[in-house]
Amino acid sequence: MSFADDRPSPAPISNLALASRVEAGPVVIARRILAVVCGLLIHVILLGGGAVAAVIVLNTSGVRAMPREPLLVMAVALVMAHCSLGAIWWARTSWPPHAKTLVAVLSSAGLWLLLIGLLDTTRQSGVAASAWAACVMTQVLFTGLAVTGLELKLHYESAASRSRFSLLFLMIWTSVIAVFLGVAGALAARSGFKLADVPAWGFFQQLQVVATASAILAAGVYASVRLPPTWTARALGCTAVIITIAAATPMSLFAIFGNKAGAPVTDIVWLMMGQGAFLAATLFPLEIAREHL
Repeated sequence: MSFADDRPSPAPISNLALASRVEAGPVVIARRILAVVCGLLIHVILLGGGAVAAVIVLNTSGVRAMPREPLLVMAVALVMAHCSLGAIWWARTSWPPHAKTLVAVLSSAGLWLLLIGLLDTTRQSGVAASAWAACVMTQVLFTGLAVTGLELKLHYESAASRSRFSLLFLMIWTSVIAVFLGVAGALAARSGFKLADVPAWGFFQQLQVVATASAILAAGVYASVRLPPTWTARALGCTAVIITIAAATPMSLFAIFGNKAGAPVTDIVWLMMGQGAFLAATLFPLEIAREHL
């Protein structure tokens, strides 16, 4: 006597699992789209706040707690925040190393061009534009390394698989950087300066401090979103990080450079707080969507 017919067939279970995955697909996409839309709406609100502050400054003799050009400062903060977000994406994505590095480089170049368009000094001076390019590179590099280190601590195996680079990868990108520096040197020479003149620019070191502070801010906000167990703790931690970095950055600049800090205290504070707000506005909705998938 055979008992084969008494055993349950695995086919219905397989079909049920497949159907469940198919149904979950649109839900996952919808939640991710909702997270992106939510982040964009908060971005618009923050920029709107900068526009309102600009109108207030324009129609009054000046408010000590506001920069001279609040909307411009918020626009620069938006661009710098997305430089950090690009580095975070690079550290988190499972794309092939060549593809994700190419996208990150192109994104950073595009954001640098936006900065050139926003700032008068960069449009008028090739040295200043190059110094801002070095600022973007420092910020992206430090942010990517910090987030990669955090991910290795949290989920070593998956993070390590995303962080593996072959010898071919290093050879290709070393060659790309060499070609880039050669082209940049030629363009600089045509513009009347040398790349060696960039570190000697009066505010080069100040921008490097700002880039480092921006990377610390991005890593701190990211850690605040990822590490605490509750959303209340995450919100409090993120707020504490933003306020601390916003206060510490101008103090560090004035302690190191004195009256040559490069910008008023209010501009620096607004720049760092704006970056933190844009980072939180992007990372929090995405993390909420990720946890509820």
